[in-house]
Amino acid sequence: MNDFPDAYKHPLCVSYQIYDKMPYDRQTWDLTSVIQAIEPEKDYFELSTKGTITIDSAGHSLFNASDKGQHQYLMIQGKENIQRTLDAIVRQVTGKEEKNINQ
Repeated sequence: MNDFPDAYKHPLCVSYQIYDKMPYDRQTWDLTSVIQAIEPEKDYFELSTKGTITIDSAGHSLFNASDKGQHQYLMIQGKENIQRTLDAIVRQVTGKEEKNINQ
């Protein structure tokens, strides 16, 4: 939120505020899919085997591997890449260069 001087106008900030009381740590599945879509060559993630993802009655996603499946999910490539991937997501969302993210 501190990266956005007009956070009350920013759709990302507003949606996070609506989702839960700030501050909090939220999983970033939506942002991980975006970073994969815009920078796939950076190899932040590996793709799972092919399969089918379904949603059960409790709202949980279930993955069933299948050669004929059209779905895959993202997997982080080693624990050392977690911070590198997080930095990339923050850079894309805030517009800050990587060298400035932790300053």
